Parts: sequence; C-alpha cells; structure tokens
Amino acid sequence: MFYSVALHLNPKNPWAWNDLSVALICSAHANNSSENAVRAIECLRKAISLCKCSQMRSNFWTLIAEAERLSSATGNQRNVAMSAALQQHYLVRALQLNKANDEAWLRLALLYFTHGAMSQCHMAIESALKYNPQLAEAWCAWALKADSEGLNYEAMDMFRHSISIKPIAPAVLKYTSHLCQTLESSRFDPATAMIDFNRVLRLKDRVEAMDKDLLLHMGVLAELFGHYDDAVDCMTLSGYDGYHLQRAQMKAGRAVLNPVAPLLKLEKLCTLPTEELFNVLKQHQPLYKELFGKLVACNAEGLQELFISNSKLISIPLVVAAIIRFEMPVCDQAIAVLHELLPRHELIDVFPTVMPDGIDNGLKYVEQDGEEPFRYSHYIAKDIRREAIDKLLRLKLAYKETTGKEYVGTKIHKQKDKKDVIERKHEQKIEGKKLSKLGIEISKDENYSEWYGQVITKAEMIEYYDVSGCYVLRPWSFAIWEAIQLWFDSAIKQLGVKNCYFPMFVSSSALEREKEHIADFAPEVAWVTRAGSSDIAEPIAIRPTSETVMYPSYKKWVQSHRDLPIKLNQWCNVVRWEFKHPTPFLRTREFLWQEGILILIILHFMNTKSWFAGHTAFATAEEAKNEVFEILDLYADVYANLLAIPVIKGRKSEKAYVWQNSWGMSTRTIGAMVMIHADDNGLVLPPRVAAIQANQINVFIYISSIALITTRVIVLPVGITVQTLDEQRKRIMEAAKDILNSLLDVKIRAEADLRDNYSPGWKFNHWELKGVPIRLEIGPKDLAANQVTVALRHNGQKFSIERSQMADEIKRLLDLIHYEMYNKVLAARDAHMKICYDFTEFKQLLDEKFILLSPFCGDVACEDEIKKASTREADAGAFLMGAKTLCIPLQQPKEMLPDKCIFPPCKNKAQFYALFGRSY
Repeated sequence: MFYSVALHLNPKNPWAWNDLSVALICSAHANNSSENAVRAIECLRKAISLCKCSQMRSNFWTLIAEAERLSSATGNQRNVAMSAALQQHYLVRALQLNKANDEAWLRLALLYFTHGAMSQCHMAIESALKYNPQLAEAWCAWALKADSEGLNYEAMDMFRHSISIKPIAPAVLKYTSHLCQTLESSRFDPATAMIDFNRVLRLKDRVEAMDKDLLLHMGVLAELFGHYDDAVDCMTLSGYDGYHLQRAQMKAGRAVLNPVAPLLKLEKLCTLPTEELFNVLKQHQPLYKELFGKLVACNAEGLQELFISNSKLISIPLVVAAIIRFEMPVCDQAIAVLHELLPRHELIDVFPTVMPDGIDNGLKYVEQDGEEPFRYSHYIAKDIRREAIDKLLRLKLAYKETTGKEYVGTKIHKQKDKKDVIERKHEQKIEGKKLSKLGIEISKDENYSEWYGQVITKAEMIEYYDVSGCYVLRPWSFAIWEAIQLWFDSAIKQLGVKNCYFPMFVSSSALEREKEHIADFAPEVAWVTRAGSSDIAEPIAIRPTSETVMYPSYKKWVQSHRDLPIKLNQWCNVVRWEFKHPTPFLRTREFLWQEGILILIILHFMNTKSWFAGHTAFATAEEAKNEVFEILDLYADVYANLLAIPVIKGRKSEKAYVWQNSWGMSTRTIGAMVMIHADDNGLVLPPRVAAIQANQINVFIYISSIALITTRVIVLPVGITVQTLDEQRKRIMEAAKDILNSLLDVKIRAEADLRDNYSPGWKFNHWELKGVPIRLEIGPKDLAANQVTVALRHNGQKFSIERSQMADEIKRLLDLIHYEMYNKVLAARDAHMKICYDFTEFKQLLDEKFILLSPFCGDVACEDEIKKASTREADAGAFLMGAKTLCIPLQQPKEMLPDKCIFPPCKNKAQFYALFGRSY
C-alpha cells in the first residue's frame, strides 16, 4: 500500500520502484514465490529507465540478477542454463556501469562457483575483495571454493576470517564442524583450538536472531570444550530440549528431570561424593593407581617417567587435589616432580564428552590455555580445591603464629632397593633409547610440520596469540633477531646507509598509485575502517611494504643529481593477511624486517628465501649495480657467518637491475635456521647468534665468540645429593660463581642457573632443547681435578678441559662449532643439488627434494609452463607445486651450456644455468 501511494504521487521516482522491487525480492525469498521475483524484475527495469546515476543503475542491475536467480529457483520452467546466462548478462552490465560494485562481483563469483567455472570464480572473488576487503560473504565464498578443491587449511583460515568480520551461517557451520573434527582427532593444539572456539562462541552474543540449527551446533561444540553453561545456553536458545541438552545440563551441575536412559549412568556419576569419585577415577584409569602408589612410595624417578610417558592421560591438578584431600605422605622429591610438570593450562573434565552419535562413560581430559594455573569444570570437583586451599592456609598461618617462622615441608625419604634400581637400568639398556623423555615427541623425518611446531614452542621461541597468523616472539628468538639486526645495521652504516622510519599507515589513494607494484599481494592488504564506534571516512591500509610510503618523499627530496645518492633503511613491521596455513616465522601475517623489495635472492639448500628492505636512489646505473652486490655480500655474510648456512648468490629470472634498489631481510630467516640446524632433540643454535652459548652443569654456560652479539653463560652445580655435606655444596656453588666471573672478565656475557628445585638431568634436557652450543659441568670430581666437563650440543661430544685454559678454549670451540655446523649443511646441500639436462629426470629429482641447475632460456612464459608440467598430485588429492626458478647463480657451473632449454617444447636458446626448486 505504501509503495502504491508513493508511485501514484510520483511515478517517475526510481527510488520508489527500487524499494518496491526489494520488498518483492524479500517476499520471494520468504514465500518461494517466482511470481514476486518476476514482478521485481519489471520494477527494477522501470527504475533503471528512470535513473541517470551510473552507480545506482549498477546496483539495480545487481538486484535484477538476484531476482532472476529466485525466479528460476522457485519452480519456473525456464531453462536453467538460460537463467544462468541472463544472470551473468545482468551482472556484467552492472560492472560495466561501476567496476567497484563488490556485490556484483560476489554474485558473479557465486554464479561461476555453482557452474564449476573455478578460475573465473577466483578472479571475481579477488575483484570483490579488492574493492571491499571487509566483505565477509566474499571471504566465505573463497573458503567454500578452497574447501571444494580440497585445500582444507586455506579454507578453514578463510572461514575463520569471514566469521571474524560477520557471522555468516555457512561459514560458522563449516568452521564449527571443522573444530569438532579437530577435537575428535588424536592430535590437536589446545591453545589454538581454544582461541578458535572462543571466537566462534562469541557469535552467540553478537547475533540476536541466529539460525536454530547453528545454535545447536555451537552448543555441541561448547560441550566438547568443557564450557557446559555455554552449551546449555546455546541449546536452550535453539529450542532443543532432547538428549544433548540433558547431558550438558548434568555436566554443568544442573538438575535434570526424567533423564533419558543412556544418561542414567552419567547422572549417577554426577552425584557421587568426592571420595567415591576418586575411586571411579582409579577404576577407569588404572594409571592413577600406579601413580598414587609411586607417590606414597616416594619413587620420584619412577613418578617423573610415568608422567612424561603418559602426559596426555594424567591430570596433574587432580593428582595434587587427591594428595591434599587424603593427606597422602609425599616426599620433597615427588613434590618437585609435580611442580616441574604442572601445566598452567590444564582443565579437568571429570565426566565424558562425546559427539552426538554415541556415549562414552570413560574419562577424557581436555587441555585449555587459560589464565588460571588450573580450574575444575564441575561443581563436585570444586570443593576439592576450595577445602584444600583453605585448610593449607589455616595450617600455615597457625604454624607461623606459633613458631614465628614460615612453614617448610618435611622430607620423607625411603631408601631405594639397589637391586630394583640395577634391574630397572638393565631393562632400559635392553629396550634401547627411552621414549619417555621430556622434549620433542616426534622425529623430524616422521612428521616435519609437527616436529617444527614442537621445536619452536618447547624451546620457548614463540607463544601463540589469539589473532591467527600472529605470534609472540619470546626472548629466546628475539635475541637471534637482535643479533642479526646489530650486525647488519653496523655493516650498512659503513656503506653510508642511514636509518629512518616511515608511518605504518598508507592512504588508499597512495596504494592505488602503486597498484601494479603490490598486485601480487593486494588481497593480503589489511585495512583499518573504524575508529572506536565510528567509520573512518576513507579506509587506511596497514603497510604490506613501504615503497608506496617512501617514494613520494624521495620525489620531494631529489630535485637534481646533486641530491644523489640517497641511502635510507628502516627496521619495522609489515602486515600481509596470508590465507595459506600460518606457520610461525615462515608464513605469518605480521613480521619484522629491514625494509625493501626483492631484487636478488639468497638461497640455501632447503629453498627458503628471506625478505629485506632498504631503499636507495642513485644517479647512475653503475652505482646502483655496485650497491646491489655490496648488499648481496652482506646478506650472504648474515647466513654464512652468523647462521652457519651456505648460500648461492644470484639474481631473479624475471627482472633486470634498476637504478633504484630495494633490499631487505625478515624474521623468516629465523625459521630457516630452525629448519636447517634443529634435530630430534630440539634446537641447535649457531654460536654467533645464540643468546646463551655455553652451558654449565653445576654450571651451565652459554657464550658468543664475537663481541657484537649478546653472550650468556649458564652455570649449573651438579653432583649434589642428599648425602652432600653443606661445606662441599658451598664449594661447588662457589666454583660455579668463579667460572661465571672468569667468563665475564674476558667480556663473555654469562649467567648462572643455580636453581635448586630442578635436577641436573632436567637442566641438561632443558638447555639441550633450547639449543645452547656448549654445556659446562662442574661437580665434585671436576673440583678435585681443577677442570670443567664440556658437552657440545651440535655433535654430542663430551670431554674435560683445565680451568686455567677454559676461556680461551671455549672461544676456540665456538668458532669450531660454527665451521662444523656450516660444513655439515654445505655437504647436505651439495648432496641434494645436481646439474640436470633431461626434463623427465628433472621431475623425478624434484620429487626427491633436489634443487637443480638446468639450462634455461630466461622466458617468463617458459617458466610458467615448467611449473605446470612439474606439478603433480600428492596424497589425499592435494597437489605438490611445480618447479620455479630460485635464482640465476652469479657463479655459473663450469660445464658448457647447451643450446637447448630444459623444457622440451621450448624453442628458445638457453641463456644460462638457472637454479630450480619446489616450494612447499
């Protein structure tokens, strides 16, 4: 009625015709009415004929395409192919009028996706995101496309990004389904999973009218993560009142009237007193019986082995609660073991958590990364902690009031049976290497990705963050970056380069001017669109690189040849919103670098590139070329002289030298170092970048051989037992401090690890995991012989040196370690590099992870064909990327260059040997 009145008063009002069409389209959606969709098309055609604004006419054509889709999808007998052609025609008309119509690009992408035209779909999605990076529906469409192509990691990352912008039902359903599957798998990262879950769970509060099926799905997910109250809320909001809701209510400690039969056993378990609950634990987990037996027997060594070998099955907070609740006699050594192993992020899920298709009355423990040391998820278990803490505080307070001193626990020691110890050691020798060690749980060859993740987290290099693709660089890794930064910054300043800093924000107009330069990563540009609760007038980009910021200033500063050369450099962070699976150091959304673009590549045998960026303007091409080689030599020195990684210096295949150079190196370098040097025991740090280089037991010492780089020595006393006399203990500790001071006196930065709550064995493992190059041990025997015991991380050798020669010998050893690590990697690289002339052999060697020197014509189109021809299908329908040119080595092989290019169909003459490899 309203629209009838409006059109009667002014039939030439295009906006009224448009509003009427929108109302008809909504009605067609709600009522499956093809008639209303056809009427909407007629109204929109009328609006187009009356409107003179190109942008609005573009929007009208987009709506016509949607109305056409509805008319064909709701029972109209027109040919489906004809309807698709009409939709494409309408959307193309819309884009002809306004190429920035992101809605039209999105609908065109969905149309192509529906009909299997994936390449056109990809192009349309990229265009939609180019004009509106915050279009959640486009990210969801891209994720659906990736999911259909089997690119699971990429799909999940884009689903995650989509719901962070706006909770679209398909994205949330797909993403929560992915999380459920992750929880059911045998391996998952608790920290990452909880971050993802909390992001999805917050959608419950962001959307007033959410789909009921979606809410129920989220409720099941919340139960899987032990958030029982949230699970009940989600299921209740969905209107569901069946089996799953009752189960969640029981776990949340709420009363359930008339529970269904499968839940009767669970209900009985929920009402058990605490004492009986622990008995149930023992019945379901025989492991706890053995564990409590070792606690009472004060078998600290066996207890630690049991914990390490069954870390996924034992809940340490629950064990601590049992000790306090039942007043178990526990010796100090056992308590020390518990303190060493207690995780900050353990959530106790006493009752079973299962997916809807079954029920399991066993016990399952889910780890959660949280702020509390631990917490209990059920009201029955909460009284354990509350009573235990209150009782302990009262007893300690009473003791202090009576004696005036703080309470110190008494030692309860039971003499070990020597026969049992001998037999146990004999059994260990028969079984070979123990698997129940504290450290890396998977080998480098077995699962490279999992191994890499464990190394960088357990060596305390990174911490996961609640923004996907962003990571906390902990001091252990940041010290490596500082060492590289200190050395390189000093080197470029000797070339006349000066540091500066440009803003991290880039206006959209400035970015548009450099659109060709940033075309490769335009979809990865992050945009700031809001300030507080207000929209920003013009979106502002966060720099993906700084050329767009620097070049306008260069234009102002360079007025004639007298202003040249200008040599500037900046150390900064950049943001590129990667959509492949994030990997710390190697593929992150924010990374640190020294600012510039890629002209030349430094390469090691694992095909890892490092990105750098400084900017220099020259008056002549010769000057620019000379600086290219000067900077290239510095980058080679970073790898060879600091990181002990051999490099191949070369130039990229598709670009020639330019008068304006850009260059840079990023924190990706650290990832390359880890991949190349680390082993199954953890990190192996090159001495010249190790924050700690020598490690001493009784004294651990970590040192550096060059003055520019931070050096530390860890000193650890060893050989101290309960039988050690106080005087002897004091002498060992003093010797450790003397060693520390002697290293400091020769300008070797050192530290002493004198903590008495960790055993020497634990410290050995800890510092080996962190990759310290040298460990120095000082114990009673060393004191008597006036020597220190040296253990080398990179090869496991162990020997003694005299105290009087210690400082000079350690410096010599550090240089020796560096060269031995370098030569080991060089040998590995040369073993995996080969000159190849036959393309069949080329593809075979590529699959065997070789890098290949082959004759190449230098044509970019030929390189693209080589990449296509060498791509092959891997496991699970995934594809291994084809070969690409890594660089054109400056030092060409001695073998004569043949006339024929490596690619058989290519008719061009070979110009040089190029280095080919595969990216992973």
